[in-house]
Amino acid sequence: MQRRNKSGKSSGTNAKVHMLDMDLKDILREQALRFLPAKALFRSLTVCRDWKLQISTPFFVHNQSVSCRSFSGVFVQPTGALPFFLSLDEMAYGVPDQELKFLPEPVDVKSSSNGLLCCVGRGPERAYYVCNPANQQWKKLPKPSNDHGSNPAIAVVFEPSVLSFIADYKVVCVFASTDIEGAYEFEIYSSDRDSWKVSPEMYFVNSKYTYERDRAQGIQFGRVMYVDGVVYWSMSCGKTLTLDIRTQKAAEIIVYGYGNVYGVYAGGCTSSYLGTMDGHLCTSSIRDQCVNVTVIHNRHANTMSSNASKANLNPMHASRLNPEVVKISCDKPEIFLTWDGITVFRVGNDVFSHDVKTNATKALVQGERKINDGHTIVPYVNSLVSLM
Repeated sequence: MQRRNKSGKSSGTNAKVHMLDMDLKDILREQALRFLPAKALFRSLTVCRDWKLQISTPFFVHNQSVSCRSFSGVFVQPTGALPFFLSLDEMAYGVPDQELKFLPEPVDVKSSSNGLLCCVGRGPERAYYVCNPANQQWKKLPKPSNDHGSNPAIAVVFEPSVLSFIADYKVVCVFASTDIEGAYEFEIYSSDRDSWKVSPEMYFVNSKYTYERDRAQGIQFGRVMYVDGVVYWSMSCGKTLTLDIRTQKAAEIIVYGYGNVYGVYAGGCTSSYLGTMDGHLCTSSIRDQCVNVTVIHNRHANTMSSNASKANLNPMHASRLNPEVVKISCDKPEIFLTWDGITVFRVGNDVFSHDVKTNATKALVQGERKINDGHTIVPYVNSLVSLM
């Protein structure tokens, strides 16, 4: 029931009248600015004094981190080199230091979540850092209690909350157990406790369905991503390891049509890669001039304990590439990722983005091979989320 004032009008009606009485500049300042990405907001500081004051307040920074969730681009890191940011729209999305030199040492980018990056230092300590490249705030995490290996498979997990002004995040790492052969454990860092804790959950490799190389050298973990409460690690055995953050239950799944860690081409099209669409896990592939995205609609079907459970798939979303922008000819396309329904892929030396929902195709890099096989590629949201 709506509350009524002395005049008999409901509070909801009063709010609508108040909105009608506001000037357009006030509506933009109070209602629209918080949906803009960080780079666009930094440019907006010069519009007027009122906008500058509004954007500079901690309350606005918090609201923007909750409201702005749009996929902004990818951080790319060639092996042994510094990372760089590839923006989907250079006027709207960007960071002041894409090589992350504001951190105390050179780092390897490992994962991202809603504006936060998780990185590993290249020094002998191999320290973990969580940072926001938009405002250059960062935190060095305490040393974990277990050895995560030379190439840790870590994921940062962050869900902005209206009720929490301080970023509450977790960092999850899967590592080979030193106590039980063929077992893998999970160590989780929580920002609210500022400490690590080993999960009681363990993952056991089924040697019957594992390559001889993996049995001898251990499972190698590839891309890692966090979607809708679950962390996904691609594995060298061709399967995907999952961990539900809330229940801390692990599972091994096979996603139908999902290619291996290294993206092998098969059947005249690119192999599929895991990504997101409308907040759900999806697979994506390109055949001829068409981008195909299939949403995995039942998350719980993917996380139930099973040696080789196939994920439930929705009908495929097919979207044609603009032939005036990109032509699939003798060079087979390579998908880097699909995030929020936008696929980033390469044909030859050119890199493109394609929005499955709007059918818009855009060239991001042309004539210069900036992204190669084996490069680390993580999605990024241009958020102002504060770590202070």
